[in-house]
Amino acid sequence: MKTKIGKKILFFLTAVLAAVWMLGATSILAAAKTIDLSPNTWYTDRTADARHVVYYKIQVGDTGYLTFSGYGYSHASDNKYKLDIRLCDKDKQAVMTEKIRLNNSNLFCNYAAVKKGTYYIRVNDYLYKLKYNFRAVSEKSGSSRQNARKVLRNETMQGRTVLGEAGAKIDWYQFYLPTAKKISFTFGAKSNNWIQFRLVPADKGMAVTDNSIYQKNTAQTYTTQSKMPKGRYYIQVKRYQNNPNISGFYSLRWK
Repeated sequence: MKTKIGKKILFFLTAVLAAVWMLGATSILAAAKTIDLSPNTWYTDRTADARHVVYYKIQVGDTGYLTFSGYGYSHASDNKYKLDIRLCDKDKQAVMTEKIRLNNSNLFCNYAAVKKGTYYIRVNDYLYKLKYNFRAVSEKSGSSRQNARKVLRNETMQGRTVLGEAGAKIDWYQFYLPTAKKISFTFGAKSNNWIQFRLVPADKGMAVTDNSIYQKNTAQTYTTQSKMPKGRYYIQVKRYQNNPNISGFYSLRWK
């Protein structure tokens, strides 16, 4: 009899604790505000007493990349402070395991490439400014060496590494040199981490040194030190260390 009574008491206490936890979780969710945010519009949080969660709802009408700008501020100075945000899906679940950081090193600006849909920017902070922009980007890369997209001399190709793709995904491009010559490559990226551009000769017997360039939020031009032999070459575009959290926009050109 004592055992049955003990089990009933334990069950009752467990049920009470579960109810209290669910009530607390519901209160936390209820306390988190949701605000519709329009593109290229600054939102200013003026709450000065404590951190609080706000979900900023945004609509993305096509596949492309988002630009986030923002920073913390103080009434006591003109300094800008770091601001960490999270990008969430329509159910307010994070779409990546890493935070998107806005700080002095990236000039308080960062990026993420996404598909069409409804998203939320989650902020848990106070006294900050935030805005976003969106740009649609089409892509015509190849998915393998066999169907690599041909790139003509002085033609600019654009692409994207989108959240939700496999981290090891590679975009393939190719070009042909009819004669040996020096080449200038221009590689650019707007992404939240490094995007790798890798030059691969079609001739497997040809050795190419220093054949990888990494870009994150700049565009730079590189010229080969010597003439490259006549032949076909491939350019691979991929995420650094196959990290699936890396996303953004890239561009490439050769001449």
